[in-house]
Amino acid sequence: MEYDNINGARRVIRVLQYIGLWRFDTPWQPLYATYSYILHITCTFAYTIMMWLDVVQASDLEKFTYIMYMSLTELALLTKVANVWRYSKLFVNFFQTLADDDVFRLRNAVERTLWQTVHRYYGWIALMYFTMSITLVTSAFVGVLFSAEYELPFPYAPPFEWRNERGYWYAYFYELIAMPVSIFENPSQFCTLILAVIVMILQIFVPCYCGNEIILSSGALNNAIYHAEWLQCSPKVRKYLIIYMEMLQVPIKVRAGSFFEIGLPIFVKTMNNTYSLMALLLNMNK
Repeated sequence: MEYDNINGARRVIRVLQYIGLWRFDTPWQPLYATYSYILHITCTFAYTIMMWLDVVQASDLEKFTYIMYMSLTELALLTKVANVWRYSKLFVNFFQTLADDDVFRLRNAVERTLWQTVHRYYGWIALMYFTMSITLVTSAFVGVLFSAEYELPFPYAPPFEWRNERGYWYAYFYELIAMPVSIFENPSQFCTLILAVIVMILQIFVPCYCGNEIILSSGALNNAIYHAEWLQCSPKVRKYLIIYMEMLQVPIKVRAGSFFEIGLPIFVKTMNNTYSLMALLLNMNK
């Protein structure tokens, strides 16, 4: 029985298709691209711009820090969306190759068990992330309805007066549409704030952990090749293996553009810098 190599990612791919970020080759590709641009320009990009307008209009440091972290998260999301638009074919082709190419076919029970274990771990991480995200959005949009004043679930600056009954519902329902499309966060209550911090840390930790695993696995490849039954290979294949082992002397690393290597060291550095910045803002606010 053939095992689906990308079984753990198919639900995420389906979500990306719904929000216009999975450009597979179909006869209606231009229509799908139009849908993607309209959805994210009117929701993700416009919503982020209005968040930054609220940052600029912040009247005191407390409000500024209250809004700033969310605005930075949204700004990072715009970069992700732009990257997906630019490299969409590369993403789709990678997963199609992983799913269909005979090179990546699992050839025995040991490989299938290992792959299933990895997918199971990924499934738990994805479930935890989406559960916390849905909890954040739900608590944010339900919690403000019980407020005595007009309060938006997430601070942003609509281009109209929203502190009245009619304007508030326009701003509320626009955010209800834009926020799930863009990102799942919520700073409205202490409990929700804690979940928001956990979600953001998880967003950083998962790619850093996977990047670190790639570095470690590439280092282990050298020993794996050496202990393989390479004596049974032809002289030509042995030469290729020697060349490949020499190439593996330099570990394979994932980089974020030309900025930094993605791994656990950058995660630790990010957490340290975040704590230092938070301590600075708290001291300035005293």
